[in-house]
Amino acid sequence: MLSKKWIGIGLLIVLSFLGLVWYFGLYGFIVSLLSSLLLLIITNLDRAGDVVASFYKLGSKLNFWFEKNAVEKRLESTIGIASKKINEEAGTELLPHGVDIKWDVPQNRDAFLQRGKVVVCLEPSSNEERNLARATMMFTEEDLIAPSQRFVNTSIMKAACFVITRKMLMADRKLHALKCLNKEFIEPEIEKKPEFRKYISGLDNIDKQGYLTRILLREFGALDAKLSPALTDTRSRKESKGFARMLKEIVEKDTSATVPLRFEGLGFRVAIMPVARLDKSFDIDNFTKQATRALRDDIDTIYVLARGANVVLAKLVVSEIEKARLYLKNIEWEYKSFFERKMGQIQYYVAEMSRVPSASPKAS
Repeated sequence: MLSKKWIGIGLLIVLSFLGLVWYFGLYGFIVSLLSSLLLLIITNLDRAGDVVASFYKLGSKLNFWFEKNAVEKRLESTIGIASKKINEEAGTELLPHGVDIKWDVPQNRDAFLQRGKVVVCLEPSSNEERNLARATMMFTEEDLIAPSQRFVNTSIMKAACFVITRKMLMADRKLHALKCLNKEFIEPEIEKKPEFRKYISGLDNIDKQGYLTRILLREFGALDAKLSPALTDTRSRKESKGFARMLKEIVEKDTSATVPLRFEGLGFRVAIMPVARLDKSFDIDNFTKQATRALRDDIDTIYVLARGANVVLAKLVVSEIEKARLYLKNIEWEYKSFFERKMGQIQYYVAEMSRVPSASPKAS
């Protein structure tokens, strides 16, 4: 299904084409073609990189310079497209910068920010999949919620970079690059710290239900605005680990198990509100009462979650909380993901709600 962006671009191109041809004839036809091509390039720079790479590839038999530039442009295009998908999924710029590949032996750092792009230094290699795995990993480590990284637990942040890098490579089914990522980055890290495996596994499980980008990393990304200009914060590093553990317990819990649904710290004051009708009754007042208690306890953000048939009920809950002027919806997502492999993909729903500054809690 075409997105609104492409429908709008298509209409603009068609209308401008007809207008210019009608008014200027043959010259209008030529101008229209050139302007349409320019518009497509401007609105889709990453995919334009693939076209440039293809031109370089044509000359690769004449000179290795062409081959090197073809690989460089393909890497930049692939990483750029994948990072945009991550940002679109999260509804915010978790990876805000573009990438610039440089064929050079790294000196002080493998990757650094320069002129609005993450410069990734790669040693020349004939294995393009290995280059992609290394470049994507280094780019992610440098750019993923970069301003807030100093406030996040080091192990959790590194595990998040691994999981996001793997997610970026899987989006385009770069299976050989995934093997290189596991062999050169993930396995050596697990050998040094065996407990690191559980961090990656936990974040993987959170991501399977769509909460890694939509909840965890959004909350992590907000830490810089909350805690700056501090250089770091020991308490927030501890809390980030605790908040990740809470989300892990929520997604991995058995139906009968009881897990915490609130995190009340300095950097995170978050409530998770799952909507599930376990029997025939459904009392929406229970959810507005929960929101009232959350407001009373200075909870900044509520995430309303649902899946399957409960998505309709969750939207009703969000609407009632907004009507009560307790919390307002910032953003909502509907998407499909796996709950259990035997069940296949099912519909998921997440709504992020922030407290109304003027709201005063009522006794409940």
